[in-house]
Amino acid sequence: MQNQGGVAADAAITDNERRIRWRFNCDWNGTSGYDHPLSFLAMYVLEAEIDRALKGSAPEEIMLIEGSSAAELRVTIAGRDETTGLGFDAVFSPYNGLSPLYTKQQIGTECLFDIGVDTPLGTVWYPQFVGNITTIDIDRSTGEVHIAALDRVEKLRRPVVLAPWAVSDYWNNLGRITAQQADTACFIETCLQQCDTSATRYRPTTRAELDVPDGSLDGVGVFVPANGGINPTVGWLDNAPSITYPLDGVPMYQASAQPHPASPDQSIKAMAFAAMGTNGDGDFTKYWVANRDLTRAEGSHFLGLVLSTALGFPNSTYYVTAPETVLYEYRAGGNYVFRIHLEANQVWLEVYNENTARFSTTARVTIPSGQESVEVYATVMISQGDGIKAYIRAGVNNSGYTTIGPNFDPNTYPFDPLQGLLLVRHRVAMFDIAYAYRNLYQATLAPETNLWRQARYAAVLDRGANTLSFNPGVNGTDAWDVITKLAAAEFGSVFWDENGVFRFWNYATVRAKQDRIVRTVSLDTLRGLEITNSLDSVRNIYSVSASKRTASAGRIYEAQSVDQFIIPGSTQRDFILYVDDVQFAEPRRLPRHTTIPLGTPTGNQFLQWSDQWSHHGYVMQLLYPEGWHEPNFVNVELDVYAFFNNDGMLVLRINNPWAETARLAVGNGDGSAVQNDNRPTLRIDGTQIIKGSDQTFRTADAGSVAKYGPRNYEATGEWYQQSYNDNGLLTVLLPRTAKPIPTTQQVSMPGDPRLQLADTLALDDPDGVGSALRLQIFGINRKLTRDSGLVDTLSVELIRPPGLGIWDSAPYGRWDQSLIWN
Repeated sequence: MQNQGGVAADAAITDNERRIRWRFNCDWNGTSGYDHPLSFLAMYVLEAEIDRALKGSAPEEIMLIEGSSAAELRVTIAGRDETTGLGFDAVFSPYNGLSPLYTKQQIGTECLFDIGVDTPLGTVWYPQFVGNITTIDIDRSTGEVHIAALDRVEKLRRPVVLAPWAVSDYWNNLGRITAQQADTACFIETCLQQCDTSATRYRPTTRAELDVPDGSLDGVGVFVPANGGINPTVGWLDNAPSITYPLDGVPMYQASAQPHPASPDQSIKAMAFAAMGTNGDGDFTKYWVANRDLTRAEGSHFLGLVLSTALGFPNSTYYVTAPETVLYEYRAGGNYVFRIHLEANQVWLEVYNENTARFSTTARVTIPSGQESVEVYATVMISQGDGIKAYIRAGVNNSGYTTIGPNFDPNTYPFDPLQGLLLVRHRVAMFDIAYAYRNLYQATLAPETNLWRQARYAAVLDRGANTLSFNPGVNGTDAWDVITKLAAAEFGSVFWDENGVFRFWNYATVRAKQDRIVRTVSLDTLRGLEITNSLDSVRNIYSVSASKRTASAGRIYEAQSVDQFIIPGSTQRDFILYVDDVQFAEPRRLPRHTTIPLGTPTGNQFLQWSDQWSHHGYVMQLLYPEGWHEPNFVNVELDVYAFFNNDGMLVLRINNPWAETARLAVGNGDGSAVQNDNRPTLRIDGTQIIKGSDQTFRTADAGSVAKYGPRNYEATGEWYQQSYNDNGLLTVLLPRTAKPIPTTQQVSMPGDPRLQLADTLALDDPDGVGSALRLQIFGINRKLTRDSGLVDTLSVELIRPPGLGIWDSAPYGRWDQSLIWN
């Protein structure tokens, strides 16, 4: 419930004589300033209606408050624009060149609607809606204009990508399970960040904002948010055994990441990587840039992370006295390595050229004290003419943008198989870890907006109750569709609130709101109350069909035919490999194999191929005039390696330096003549995600089953996983549905602009339906007209009465039929 205005507002709202006002503003200029002459349309509003309701996955008859909500605003306006004298049917016509809105994009414009109540202390305003116009209907016969808008759910229609991931068999077997797992909020935040929304300040800069095309080498390569998991917003995870985790019982994450500046509740922190301190057990994760094939050293590089320096957590002051350690290491290509160091409350940037064994460093910068978080941002510019320029800042302290190394030499630029690899070492707590590249060469400091930007919209997220052990493969699905399914799997709720802030509530939050009465009403206020008590609402058995997947090192791809990969002479070709359930591919180039043993004939450099045990390699045949066979007496190989591109597709790149056409196959004989019985020979190693058998969890209320018979609630879906019941989710709702739940139809009352979703009303009707009844709101239709004023039609869940045993209560204090506690 919105509580601004206090007692004065309460008295005004509940008074029989009250003065209601409204604001309807449209940001026609798109500046967020509502600065167009026709931005303020309240005086022309004839009526307005706002609909918002939680709609979930549970059967309708169960009447649970859970699910997702997309609020809709409908406004009717009429009259004339005072400036132009045009009627609003003309003003909103897209074909009238005299309209002040003629050059404006009306559809998609942001709008807001507020309701105000006059009190002795002044007008108190209650936000009701923030969203974007979706439809404008013009009625020429009446001159009325009907405007419809949806809340910011439309901002979540962007297709999103989630990096493939599953808990690792390797770490499971070492007893490090809990730290690997994620929860619902982890993936909700990852989706939100791809839609300009975040629980913390920053989200990655998009290529559109940099004015470069998709697939460009310019752009953010890695972004790891404060989502309570290792899962990145941009980039890919390294192979599973390369990422470390602490033992069960040692926290991997901590709720200390500073919220978005626009968050209305600064006490709800996001989940940063926990500070592991001196121990360092399980203190590093590894990521690959979105397309490591595009990685290069020459150009401008942007590195960033946010230190969480909030007190009250293990090792929270470790950074003040820490011995020298590397927090961040990125391999930029050509054996250039960038490192952010920490020692005794200072950070600095190092550029290491492995080709010349030269270290170049910035000055050390002191970490400011007295803050809950400190941004650490660095940039490196490497060029052939201006040497290596670098800069680092920690909060407001910085090193300056100075030359720290010699010119780049393009003639000493070997291939680095680990180019594009980012290592994050969280000896100290950190979040919003990022890397970006720009093909820029400039003497002045490039702006930080190349790396990250403040998210336009704030999110406030509960921690999820559903324990997740894999990502079911999301690539191109609308963010809203992913988010709603995530929330539904744990009976949570997701919606944009009246202020335009995204909310995720777990079921515990909704349940807690049942115990907080925001207003008491009587039947004189509440109209249309009807109660139905039915067996249909009983669910006394819960069955969840859960999936299992784990990550394991192994073969992620094998060629299917001898002619699948044919590469003409002196040609490079890229092949898209359509594979599912691959976390990452082995980054090193595939070595050539042959049909003859290593060293035979003398000088043969290649391993012998075995259909039984060979892995991560290939055999090549060349097309000679006499047919296909191997060039087994020449120590030359194809250049073959695999990588993910920006779209999450596995790409196999093959460069054939031979004049002859090549293919990847092997046959009988020693390869010196045309071979028969040819077989495909390409195998790529990496981390595969292995799908296990589905399992079914069940729990039942034996007493309810005996009384009402078995009534099953079955839950299935991709976010029901093997760890689903780790937090006892199966038992969360069983007590709620084991008995019949009296249900109600919609009820109406004089509008109260303070009421919000999940608010609980108290109803006292001792001579009728009962005393101390509670009604929890899961839907609000709020209608405002000049003639009828403000009316709310509420969809409510009738909370079960508390039962017997309330002290001094005639209806509920009975010990038996004759004794009342008193």
